[in-house]
Formats: sequence, C-alpha cells, structure tokens
Amino acid sequence: MIDDVFLHIEIFLEMYPFEHKEHKIYANTFLQNVLVEWHYASIVGILDQDSIKRFLEEKFKIKTEEDKNIQYPIIVSSKDKDIQLFFDRDVFKLNVRVNYYKGFESLNPFLRCGLDYLKLNDAQNIESCLIRKIDVFPFKNISSNNTSNATLLNKIFSKKLLEGVSVSSNDAFQSFWSKNFEDRNNSENVVIKFGFQRKQVNDSDKGLDDRFVLDFSIDRIKNIPIDKINSNLSEMNKVLYDAFHWSVNQDIIDIMEKGSL
Repeated sequence: MIDDVFLHIEIFLEMYPFEHKEHKIYANTFLQNVLVEWHYASIVGILDQDSIKRFLEEKFKIKTEEDKNIQYPIIVSSKDKDIQLFFDRDVFKLNVRVNYYKGFESLNPFLRCGLDYLKLNDAQNIESCLIRKIDVFPFKNISSNNTSNATLLNKIFSKKLLEGVSVSSNDAFQSFWSKNFEDRNNSENVVIKFGFQRKQVNDSDKGLDDRFVLDFSIDRIKNIPIDKINSNLSEMNKVLYDAFHWSVNQDIIDIMEKGSL
C-alpha cells in the first residue's frame, strides 16, 4: 500500500520499546489487510506433479487435467479475493482482508495449508517468516479535512512514534515515514511505516479518500522448525499488537472501543 519514498529512521535495541498490552477484541478496527509469509529452501525439481495435484484437490477441491502440468506460482483465492494463498518454489504467502479476519487464530486453517505444502517435500524448517498489518484511518473518522496535517498526525499517532518527525507543509499531498526497530536477541525486525495521503482536487480515483496509514510488520530471520512455526507467529503477532498500541493515541483506541466508526 505504501510505495512512496520514506524518511527512514533506524533504531537498534536489545529489546523493543513497546509496552506489553493484554489482548482484547475491539468493537471496531481500522485494520484493512493482514499478510503472513515464510521463506524456505527452493523445491525446484523436487515436488512431482501428481503430489501437487493431489494437494490442490484435497485442500481446495481444485482438479487439474492429467496431461497438464501445474505452473508456479500457484494462487488460490476466494471469489471475493478476501483470502489469497500464494504457493511458490521458495515462499508461501497468505493475504487476508478485514472482511474475513477475526483475530490471528482465524488464519490457522490457511496457515495449515502452507505447512502441509512444506511437508510434501519433507521440509524440516523455514528460513524466515513475516507478519504485516495495514491500518487505514479515513479523515472523516478522525477530524475535519480542514485540519492541518501536523495536527492530524498528533491526533492519530503517539508522541513516541512521531519523535524526530516534522511536516514541512500543510499543503503536502502525501508524506510517509518509516522506523525500523531491531531485536538482535531474536534476529528480528519491526518496521513501522506511517503517514498521510490526501486526495488532490483533480484526482481521477474517486475511490481514494483522504487517509492516514499505519503499515507495520515484523520479520524473524532464522531457521525455524516446521512444528514451531505457529508458536513463532503467535509470539510475533503479540509484538505487533503491542507495537500498534505504542504507535497510536488514546483517541484512536477510544474510537475502536465505540459501537460504530
């Protein structure tokens, strides 16, 4: 979602600055997308076509003709595209939109498909895994469009996140920043990207509203046994939950606790 040029701020710590929060389910969310992916040694030339075809039929009821080979990458999605699974020779990805997402545990059936795909090759571990979440805050839920960019930034994001950030002009169409936190003890990075994007008067995209974006991810780069992937992802998701609360103001939490946006 955010593909602009960022001001990057690197922060290297022995532990994250995010205060731990007990998990709770809010009445509302600004979350739009959740992405989970893991990388593994390439399986080029290892998986035979019959095994892949049986896998697709058993898991997704997808039948392929006997005389046709499966082409990579393999993409399986729901009709509404709210759920997409991506199987390739060296990476598995799961992308879920908010319409389906009901907490991280709701992803387990699809993550299990990724694990079963690995087991076709008798893989023992993965090389890295990542969780990414994207939140979008429309101006209409936060304040007036006439409010300055700097005021809105301070209304949405916490002082800790905004430390070192300056807005050069209230007329700016878009500005994004990126902060990188490294936990060397766990070979892990948390990247928090945030900023705003205003619709220009002559913008032809009528579906684009003025909005603020919080795009944050956690990447654990180390060999992880297959039977430990779920527990590692659960730990990482808890870090992102804490990172979200560290990044936003209480005003945002109050809106999430209300009955309607």
